[in-house]
Amino acid sequence: MKDLPLLAGAPATDPVTLMTSGRRTLELARRLLFLALQVSALVGLNALAEVIAPHLPLPLPANLVGMVLLIALLLSGLVKVQWLGRAADLFQLHMALFFVPIAVGLMAYGTLIRQHGVALALVLLVSTAAGLATAAWIGSWLIPPKESFQLET
Repeated sequence: MKDLPLLAGAPATDPVTLMTSGRRTLELARRLLFLALQVSALVGLNALAEVIAPHLPLPLPANLVGMVLLIALLLSGLVKVQWLGRAADLFQLHMALFFVPIAVGLMAYGTLIRQHGVALALVLLVSTAAGLATAAWIGSWLIPPKESFQLET
């Protein structure tokens, strides 16, 4: 009974327990530091794109320029996916939160949506279908189909 702490929440005094909890704390601190560095790298890349975008001959949004820069860095091998993977996963996990301002902005145009909502929905559906069809056509043109696959019986 001597080994049990008097209070359930009392800190452990066993050296092995202290070392294990210390290692966990160090590991958590290391992961948080790497996550902060990854997020900083993505934010820095976006800031670089904000500087570059106004000087391009085409009026491209800085977000698109940043994505092109990131793809170029990944494809060239200068940046490895593992270096930014956790931050990208974090952003992807919380992506729904990024659309909240858009939904709130749509509320300001309620009368416009009530008047022309059907036409807007039709345009969105047709343009999405056209974009998907074009991407499929380009993909089938770039990657020729393999010989037909048959199951052996």
